[in-house]
Amino acid sequence: MIKVTLPFEDKYLSGENVWVKPLGGDTGEINNLPVFATKYRYKDIIRFDPNTWDFIEKVADGGFTRTKVHEYTGKFSEEKAYWESKGYVVESFAPGVLGVSRRRSKKLVRGDDKIDTRQHCPLPIISE
Repeated sequence: MIKVTLPFEDKYLSGENVWVKPLGGDTGEINNLPVFATKYRYKDIIRFDPNTWDFIEKVADGGFTRTKVHEYTGKFSEEKAYWESKGYVVESFAPGVLGVSRRRSKKLVRGDDKIDTRQHCPLPIISE
């Protein structure tokens, strides 16, 4: 695995570091959940400079939804099990904060911006 910085423009940041699994040559697959670089998703295929690991371009969509960030109380293992039982990939970002993403289906592509935000989630979503 290598770290590649995905570009995006923000008042305070200019990129987000993600883990990329090299697939050969100058291509790789994003292997964690991007949060700030919202143009990129889990499992997207990208090109990067193999000498500097600088991002070049997105080559193919990985078929996953944009990362949604949630606050939670309790144990991460229980929260992770809940989301995984619903078909989501789960990543812990900080104590009490996790990200989720799932493979898009034909039904979800139209509503990609409205991922199931857990009907009975006691705490609000902190980013949309």
